[in-house]
Amino acid sequence: MNTDFVKAILYVYPTMGALSEAARGAAENKALLSYRSRFNAMHDLEEVAEEIFLAERLDSLKRITENLLARLDKEELFLLEYRYFRRKKMLAKFGEEVPCSERNYFRKQEKLLRKIAAQFSLNGVTEEYFLEAYKNSVCLMKVYRAIVSGGEQKIYARREKRTLRFQSSKFSDGVVFLPCAINTATTRTTTAASVIKTI
Repeated sequence: MNTDFVKAILYVYPTMGALSEAARGAAENKALLSYRSRFNAMHDLEEVAEEIFLAERLDSLKRITENLLARLDKEELFLLEYRYFRRKKMLAKFGEEVPCSERNYFRKQEKLLRKIAAQFSLNGVTEEYFLEAYKNSVCLMKVYRAIVSGGEQKIYARREKRTLRFQSSKFSDGVVFLPCAINTATTRTTTAASVIKTI
């Protein structure tokens, strides 16, 4: 199962509401400026409608994602927050409450990604649907293409100083390790930065 489109959704999820609002704003601007258009009225109407449909599809995708997140346990939410969302306030809430060994960290991330991909599929969000429904979302497609072309590292390049550091914890009998950020100043992925530029 290809999970590249799921990664793109997860990276963009924290800013999906802003993308939706930007699409609505674009629809409004295109409608207001249609009187200056070189094209016929039908062409302009189609462009406005496409922006509105994109906004609605982004809202729908956000709702589906939120419903999926609501069914995850605390450890899974932590893994997603740490790997994809990187919201400083949310990470601070988790603190050291979610144990995860260094050895198991990447395995758990991969297992969780497959689980979320299956849930998206059950909700009708397959890779084919994603590529068709969101082809006009510059941000989502840019992130998706970066992942497909092997450039996922560039998506969170601004986080290079935030590499994983594993600390011993007060949990359980043996030594348990928790991933934590070295540099807490950088909280957004470059995806979020590119969304702001897009908007």
